[in-house]
Amino acid sequence: RSEVFNGRVGYQISDAAAVSLHGQFFDQDYNYGTTLRTASTTAGLIDLSTSLHTDDGSEWQGMVFSNMQTFHIQFSEALEPDSCNGVTRGCEGLSLKQTVPSTDLGASLVWSRRLLSPLLVTAGLDLHWIDGQSRDQVFNPDTGILTDRVRSDGKQFFAGFFLQGIYTPTPQWEIALSGRADLWDNFDGSVMDAAATPPTKSFPSQTRAAFNPRLSVLYRLTDWLRLRAAAYRAFRAPTLAELYRQSYVEGLQFRPNPNLSPERLNGAEAGVDLPVLENVDLRATGFWAEVQDPMLNIDVASDANGNPTARQRVNQGLARSFGAEVEALYEVIPGLTLSGSYLFNDATLVAAPLSAPGEPKLAGYQLAQIPPHSATVAVEYRNPKFFTARLEGRFVDEQFEDQAHNDRQGSYVILNA
Repeated sequence: RSEVFNGRVGYQISDAAAVSLHGQFFDQDYNYGTTLRTASTTAGLIDLSTSLHTDDGSEWQGMVFSNMQTFHIQFSEALEPDSCNGVTRGCEGLSLKQTVPSTDLGASLVWSRRLLSPLLVTAGLDLHWIDGQSRDQVFNPDTGILTDRVRSDGKQFFAGFFLQGIYTPTPQWEIALSGRADLWDNFDGSVMDAAATPPTKSFPSQTRAAFNPRLSVLYRLTDWLRLRAAAYRAFRAPTLAELYRQSYVEGLQFRPNPNLSPERLNGAEAGVDLPVLENVDLRATGFWAEVQDPMLNIDVASDANGNPTARQRVNQGLARSFGAEVEALYEVIPGLTLSGSYLFNDATLVAAPLSAPGEPKLAGYQLAQIPPHSATVAVEYRNPKFFTARLEGRFVDEQFEDQAHNDRQGSYVILNA
């Protein structure tokens, strides 16, 4: 059962200024097929945004927002038959309760202005504060007695600034150059484990920075041929859960790693757009990217039978992906369109200096949870006076759920109508 509410109210102050207030509330309860295996999510969002046009030709956009979310989940284990009137898997015992509340607060301000006829300049500043917590209660499923309490805490603060220029010297050329600087701080990280000695472990604060430029070029060679290319850098900072959260799922412990470094990506792409006819549109894009220090889950402890008992996120050397995507759109008659797309993505862990005890080196392995092939085909009829109908099929190739390739997920097809 899920419920969602969305509301927005806006006010046009003048021809040059407007303000709007938006709110959203989401509530969901679900189970995993038994009485004790239940979960729920409650989330709320509110944001206030404004826009302003000034006499010098500038456009200003500002926003302040906040999110609050709480996630609850329970796990259980099947008890022995003699505890269930002799029935195998006939009853269950509570093994774990988890509660994960989080709150964030952010703001952004963006300015843009056409300084010269061919040059549009944009600059922006954004701030983001996040506070997260995770609370685990571990139970003996046979007796229902609480055996351990684990609480993880942490905070993050991000500040970013970007500057972008879009230069159009002629109608055929468009060149965009941008750069973004980010500074963030991880602090107040700790884990309290009632069963550990000492019970509380605090982590030192860390401050990191990143600068990411981007250059893109578009060339309209003819009315039916457009060429484009881009080169860029990007990063992903580790989340609070990856840095500080200690938790358990089905007897598997997930350990925190406060020393995680951000993932850093260098990438490039080139593509062609072919609006050959008025009712036919073709696009093709080739891409290449390298990710330094990707954050991957590895097994760090196992039982006597070799089954993993603990996992941890670590920075694993170098990952590389390359591939291509092809898209096509054909309007058969007004309102009736056929479309299709195909994506090939060869994503590999190129270098992996760390590996789990007793496990082979992971270098050369396909990245977890990334299928090499996927494709979509669809037919849609759109008539605003009466109805819109769409039939879509999507194929996803087989992939691995873990980086060591112990858990393979087969390919599948999704049909949406």
